[in-house]
Amino acid sequence: EGFLKEKLIAKSKKLNIDKNVKFAGHVDHKQVLEVLANASACVMSSIWPEPLSRTALESLSVTTPLVISKRSGNAEFFKNKRWGYTVSPTTDDLTNGIIKALKNKKKLKENLISDRQFINRLLSQKIYDSYQRIYRQLLK
Repeated sequence: EGFLKEKLIAKSKKLNIDKNVKFAGHVDHKQVLEVLANASACVMSSIWPEPLSRTALESLSVTTPLVISKRSGNAEFFKNKRWGYTVSPTTDDLTNGIIKALKNKKKLKENLISDRQFINRLLSQKIYDSYQRIYRQLLK
């Protein structure tokens, strides 16, 4: 969901990739991992500086390539061009990132599988650091 949704739907039709793209909207959490695992890519189009996103972490955990905004906190640890693509949160850049991810899906998934141990260690540490930061703020 978001204000770019209609533009992205129109752009996917214009580029004739709309049959390969699903704009799922809200998905019940029980189905999230299943949806992510079956997706060709996960797109995170954050336009504001966003902290660590659970959706990005879940996507990596099920080896689904990502297209993420440079404004996302996930961009700090994300291996651009190895696990997906980091892009500016504009319609054109998001669209181009999606096209690249679809074209290179097999190699990106292979990279994610190959890096699975590293990703699990990284994600565990990032989550721990995030919770620790929150708890420290609450204790102030």
